Amino acid sequence: METKSAILTLAMRIADYIVQAKEQKHVIAFHCDKQKEGRFFAGYVEEIDSDDFRLRWVNPRGEPDGAESFGWFHLSEIDWIESDTPYLRALVKLSAAWSQFEGLKTARWKTSESSIKKALQKCQDQNAVCSILYSDNPARPAKVASVDKLYAKLSLYTDDMKEDGSLFIRLDQIGAVRVGGIDEKQAEYLLANS
Repeated sequence: METKSAILTLAMRIADYIVQAKEQKHVIAFHCDKQKEGRFFAGYVEEIDSDDFRLRWVNPRGEPDGAESFGWFHLSEIDWIESDTPYLRALVKLSAAWSQFEGLKTARWKTSESSIKKALQKCQDQNAVCSILYSDNPARPAKVASVDKLYAKLSLYTDDMKEDGSLFIRLDQIGAVRVGGIDEKQAEYLLANS
């Protein structure tokens, strides 16, 4: 069982962390009692008042999150907190460049083998980023190195657009490809500005 002084010490450390994030203009992410398991808040610390702080939300695309874009939190509500991770640094870049992405929509997934091949060829021709679904993997950003009648060779990237290996895959093993939407345009921006 935690003692009162241990809880107080933890709250002071979290407070210091939040002050530092505010001063350095870092996006923070944290989980607290208000949320379901596996979800978290992310944003910029706008104001600090004793044991409370106000966060300006940033959603996973880096945009200010809706009309209700601020929330107050008490230090005792925080279960975990992080700052300055590669993912959060990418959010900072996207947030700073948000005006470039306003109005863009999520592109539709191409799922037929012929539309997948056509989308991959378009990405190769335009040196563009696509999103790819294959096997049981979540959507991955990728660039097309080559595509032919049966196979594609792709350069894979992490969500913050760091190189993450290559993939040589039969076209019939690709579940879907997405091109030209907000996710892909943001991936291109992160790649160009990393």
